Amino acid sequence: MQVPETESAQTERPEPTTDTAHGFPARAKVPKDNRSLFIEAMSDATRRRIAFDVVERNCRMRFRVGEEGIRIYLQVLDLVHSSKVDEALNEFEARFLPMLDQTSLKRMIGQRP
Repeated sequence: MQVPETESAQTERPEPTTDTAHGFPARAKVPKDNRSLFIEAMSDATRRRIAFDVVERNCRMRFRVGEEGIRIYLQVLDLVHSSKVDEALNEFEARFLPMLDQTSLKRMIGQRP
């Protein structure tokens, strides 16, 4: 059985500016999308490793599928590049570039003007 909410319980309460229990900034009022969270993770080695593990788990087979896999790789690479963290960019390329269909990659590079 649920207790009906009162009118005051239904009104939106302002969020505190900090989480006083832990000293962390309060949650943003607008939730961040996955891309923003991914880009922010690039600056921290542990979070970056976890993010790259997720990319590998979700994309490793797709990366191997011809030009479509290369396009997916380039989309994720663009997110890593957006972080402006050189170490993250180097790690991403070293880890995922070998997964691409090398024949398709050579063909695509050869087609560039």
